[in-house]
Amino acid sequence: MHNKKSSTLSLFVYNSVEDEWKFYQQMQDIAFREKSIIGSNRFSDCYIFAMSDVPNCVYISPRPIHIDFLKYFTSLTGLKMISKVPKKNSEFICRNVIQDTKLLSWIIKRAQKNNQSITIYSYANSPYLYELKEAIESHHIQVLLPDAPLKKHIEMVSYFGSKTGFRKAFHSHMPFGYICKSPLEAAQKASLLYRKNNGVVIKTEKGNAGEGVLIYRKGDLPLHKNECEAFILNRFKKDSYWYSSQIVVEKYIDSSKEKKQPFPSIEGYIKQDGTITLPYYCNMIVTKEGEFYGMEMAKNTLAPKVAKQVQKISYHIATTYAKNGLRGRFDIDFIYDGNKLYANESNVRCNGGTDTYFIVKKLIGVDFFTNRYVLAKYIDLTIKGRKTLKKVLKILKPLLFSKKKRLVIVINSEAVIRHKGLSYITIAASKKEAFIVDQKINNLIQKYS
Repeated sequence: MHNKKSSTLSLFVYNSVEDEWKFYQQMQDIAFREKSIIGSNRFSDCYIFAMSDVPNCVYISPRPIHIDFLKYFTSLTGLKMISKVPKKNSEFICRNVIQDTKLLSWIIKRAQKNNQSITIYSYANSPYLYELKEAIESHHIQVLLPDAPLKKHIEMVSYFGSKTGFRKAFHSHMPFGYICKSPLEAAQKASLLYRKNNGVVIKTEKGNAGEGVLIYRKGDLPLHKNECEAFILNRFKKDSYWYSSQIVVEKYIDSSKEKKQPFPSIEGYIKQDGTITLPYYCNMIVTKEGEFYGMEMAKNTLAPKVAKQVQKISYHIATTYAKNGLRGRFDIDFIYDGNKLYANESNVRCNGGTDTYFIVKKLIGVDFFTNRYVLAKYIDLTIKGRKTLKKVLKILKPLLFSKKKRLVIVINSEAVIRHKGLSYITIAASKKEAFIVDQKINNLIQKYS
């Protein structure tokens, strides 16, 4: 998946906001929009581990990556990572790089010393990525985009990455639902499904970090038709984005009885020749509101029957992607109620498990999926005083990954720590061992709280 030739300079562009810009544009509350954008950029360092096997890499970030975290990355991977932040802080980081003449000149000079070429990777494939490619190429530098589709197919990223586009293409694998053209139609359809099934899910075309999704379970809404519709319409009025795009309304799938594997997910990759690989699957850990905050990754995470079905459906979906020109990384999220598996949505970009997959593969080896259990998780950080990476590393030192131990934990964000959280990866021989380690982590955190 990655070009490992050290003679070629590599860039990783963290362009989350570019990918989500269509959704942000729909927010008429400017203050709320800015807050959401800041939140999206805040934890850009999380994806540094997605480049765990790429030498000679420069990480282009909307926010500075702390020097201590860069050193930590080097201590784990043996690779040096340089981080650069464009001077301009607009929503389009690729354009910010182009307009930062000093930074662009620095990149060009490094490329000239490295085989006159640059390989660009990114969090997401946005249209602006091609503008950066063309700007660099104008300086007679060869630019490779191994994880991106051809420019003429870029609209497929937005189409299949939207709730409506995915439903139009793959509705037979999804919960029963509707694509509605207005909030009124959505409220009517949602009321109908809720009263019939004691639950309903409502989604905007695009969303971000829990925004754009409403989940109503038994007892959440009035059962009278008009009252139910009115309640939903009033809820729409709180967020302007419900009035700016089509809305998906679908049957609520109750996965609460399925304790082991309620939210399977799989990552896929389409090479430039159209070849499809499915490197790993996992089970997502989500809040009651549907917000992702962790995952477990191992071959036995899913029952063999469920894993086989996840892979079969995903390969079918990926084949459609490939035929329509998509290239690079994507995931497919599922819901399993214990009886039936439903495709839920697809993110056509790096995903919640991408960085975990690459750093664990780097540390343990390509076979980790079959002989290790990996738990990636977020918890609130309650230690007293200033929260820093150095402090957390000191507290958790007995549990940190080392070449001798080859198990235990990896901290995968410094920015999360500064914002009173801890994002970490537990590598263990079994699920039982992973949760023993997890308890030790909590005990150490509590000791210093």
